[in-house]
Formats: sequence, structure tokens, C-alpha cells
Amino acid sequence: LVYVRLLGHLMDKGPGDAAASHIAVSVIGAENRERLFEVGKLYLEHFVRSFWKAKGPTPVPSRHQSRPSFNTIQDMIKERLIPYPKNHQEAKRSALARDNFRCAVSGAFHKPAVKCDAELKQEFSDNPAAMIEVTDCCHILSESADLNLAAHDKGSVLKSFGYTRIFNDLEGSNVHSLKNVITMSTYMHDMFDTLALWFEATNVPRFVKFESTSPELELPSSEYLGLHAACCLVAHMSGAAGYLKMLDDLDD
Repeated sequence: LVYVRLLGHLMDKGPGDAAASHIAVSVIGAENRERLFEVGKLYLEHFVRSFWKAKGPTPVPSRHQSRPSFNTIQDMIKERLIPYPKNHQEAKRSALARDNFRCAVSGAFHKPAVKCDAELKQEFSDNPAAMIEVTDCCHILSESADLNLAAHDKGSVLKSFGYTRIFNDLEGSNVHSLKNVITMSTYMHDMFDTLALWFEATNVPRFVKFESTSPELELPSSEYLGLHAACCLVAHMSGAAGYLKMLDDLDD
């Protein structure tokens, strides 16, 4: 039933009119119940899973004998400046610099950065309410998205939804583009990757505001975040999020 409910909610709350029209045509073309289930499964595997946490080993952070020390935050930003990262580690370094060495959601300071930068350490010390955590590099479309989206031999689901440019923009190592990554605490990262946390555009100032420390470092794409938000909504309304979690638990 998850597959069928997913189709209904994608047509109602999915990412735009083009997506709703494409799904409606797919549903009408399903000649029997078995084929309808296959259509629903396709969208679960090639749309919802593109935003679900990537399977496989977590990238191992690089180890150094000693971390460099900095007097100012700007010095540390310059040392990490990579406007066009091509792998996970480069994306993490650049996203940290762009996000001012904090979780972009909770504002928690990145613990290793506080240890090696005098100005950041002072900022943390001067704020009694400040939190400190180890942060992760969170991908909006998961690192396995390129494989998921290309797997269907009739073309990707994103292309059929009218998002051809996104598919091309994130092809190969471009999935590590700064438009597709956000610095988050481990807890926030897990919430985001299991579709329990999403962001929608709002004029209310008390919510999350994404800002960059440098004009050279792109902000997370509002279009990617909008797609992720639509995916979260339909995944929870249809029960797909719980179904994917159950599958992951069985694999562990």
C-alpha cells in the first residue's frame, strides 16, 4: 500500500505540476494492480531514495599529526577555501568555511575549529548559551543520488519531473557542489537524511537563515531544498519514510 499511497501524495503534494502530470500518466497507463505497484516502487527507489541517507561506509576524515593554528576566523576560511569541491572531504572543508564553522541549523560551533582558532574560541567563550559539537557535511541530494537517478533506463525521475538542469548540475563529482551541501551537527544530519527535517521558504526571521562568509562560496540551493521538502512531505504522508527505515533496520 505504501507504493500506491506514495503515488497519490506525489500528485497532490509533489514537486510541481510537471511531476503531478507525469505521475498521473504513469498511473493511468498501469494496466493492472501489479503494474501500479511497480510504478510506485520506481518513484520510491528513484525519487525518495535520492534524498534518503546514503548507504555504505562513512567517509573517513583525514588525519594530521597536528592541526594548524589560526589567529582569526578569516585566516581559517582562506585556508579552507575551495569554491568547487570535487569530493566529500573538499566539500566538508568548504562548507565549514562558508557556514562560519558552525552547524547551519542549530548554530553549534564545530569543536575542532574552536580548538585551533583563537578568534572562534573567544566567540564561543563570550557566549554562555553557545553549543559545541562535531559537525558533518550533509548532502541535500545524497551522494548516491547520481546512481539512483541514472538507474532507470528511460531516463531519471528528476528529468521526467522537469528538473533536467539539476540532474546535469549534480552529475558525477558535482554532487559535492556547495549548492548541494550544508554543515550540520550529527543529530541534525541524521534527521535531515531520514526525511524528519526539511526547510521551506518563509519570511519569518526566527527560522534558519543560510548565509555565506564569502561571496566565492555558494549557498545551499533553494531549489534543491524545495525538492527535499516536497520529498519529506510525501514520504511521511504515504508512510514511505517509515518503510525505508524498516528496510535499513533489517539490513543492519
